[in-house]
Amino acid sequence: MGIETADEQVEAMGLSGRSEKKPGFVALHWRGMRDKEVREMRDKVRLDCVGRSVGTRPARI
Repeated sequence: MGIETADEQVEAMGLSGRSEKKPGFVALHWRGMRDKEVREMRDKVRLDCVGRSVGTRPARI
């Protein structure tokens, strides 16, 4: 997955306000978020972005 694709996916998930494009990756910042919100954001990104980058789609739980 390219940086532009990752950035587009983060934007589509409504997380662009918490993202920062860096050389080679997109950083997501969770400072100030509650633990539950951090877990939810991290899980969403793992399911929606990471699964696509390896060509598989993890099962939703």
